[in-house]
Amino acid sequence: MLFSSTPTLAVTVRTLRKSGTPEALSALSGAPTTVSLLARASLLCGFTLADSDTVICTEDDSMKTRNIRSALLAVLCLAGLFAIDSRASAQDKDKVAAGVEKTVETKDGWIIHFTYWESPMGKDAPVVILLHGDKTTRIHWKASGLPEQLAREQYAVLAVDLRKHGDSQPPENAPARLKTDKLTKFDYEAMVAADLEAIKKFIYDEHQAQRLNMRKLGIVATEFSTPIAIAYAAYDWAKKPYDDAPTLETRTPRGQDVQALALISPQDSVTGVSTTQPLKLLRATGIAALLLTGETSSRDARTVARMFQAFGGEQQDAEDQKITMAELKGIKLSGIDLITKYRNAKGEPIAMFAVLAFLRKQVFDLKIDWKDRQSRLQ
Repeated sequence: MLFSSTPTLAVTVRTLRKSGTPEALSALSGAPTTVSLLARASLLCGFTLADSDTVICTEDDSMKTRNIRSALLAVLCLAGLFAIDSRASAQDKDKVAAGVEKTVETKDGWIIHFTYWESPMGKDAPVVILLHGDKTTRIHWKASGLPEQLAREQYAVLAVDLRKHGDSQPPENAPARLKTDKLTKFDYEAMVAADLEAIKKFIYDEHQAQRLNMRKLGIVATEFSTPIAIAYAAYDWAKKPYDDAPTLETRTPRGQDVQALALISPQDSVTGVSTTQPLKLLRATGIAALLLTGETSSRDARTVARMFQAFGGEQQDAEDQKITMAELKGIKLSGIDLITKYRNAKGEPIAMFAVLAFLRKQVFDLKIDWKDRQSRLQ
């Protein structure tokens, strides 16, 4: 049954091409496909949502079905992502402990504040860093419900206030030029090399205490923090391993830990931090990326398309699809508002589902064992 009262969306997914079977749909193509759909019941690339939980192939006699939670997730799942049932009971919600307020000190003396949700999985726990966007702080992430949902799914979660945002304010002895709200190229550069590096040191300490697995690390970023996340991932991947073993494969790594980037309303650059060179480096690493945007401007669509190409999305191996681009056409929201404000007819947070599905496949499900990260030279 089709629900005509449900608002119509259009999702552009560059990892799909119309074909007659789910398997062919999940095969990668360089040509973009626009899929028009209803949030709960619609036609999409030959698929009909027959009820709230099933996608049925109408172009294939086998009538193969796939369980999903929303129309957007149907598209993303066909691109190789894992469907998440994000509906949790009130009892499950009560089981999620409140995040703990923490701080780290950067190498240039700033105190960076963050909220930390420790995982009960111990040394097997995947890790997610949440970076806020324009004129927002980690409090906005907490209000979105995403950190608690990630914690419910047993990730270790860190929601961070980057410098000059929220509680991460200039030190008392900082020069007057730093004690302004204006963000400069030096602030943006320090977010990469100082703020996130200090957060990574905390993650390393938790890893060594066997409370998480730093090799299974993802970053979710919005708006201005997306080039910060991209630049940091490249910075981390460029770290050379310790020279503590005869071969590269047996040496203790210093970095190469960021496995996935979920970028919401991504930007090409901020003052002093461009994504051009970092994307070239990351393309060769095999890192996964989700590029998610609403239809706020043609510039956003162009940015997402450029990033998709720069990540190597059009040249992906059909058997190992890691780069996904999705544009929610008709949705005039951006950044964290896509998570907090956009709901389908049943009140479900579709963009959050997409992020959860991506992280499940590209971070949580990775088969990477915990290993001691202290150099043998120490």
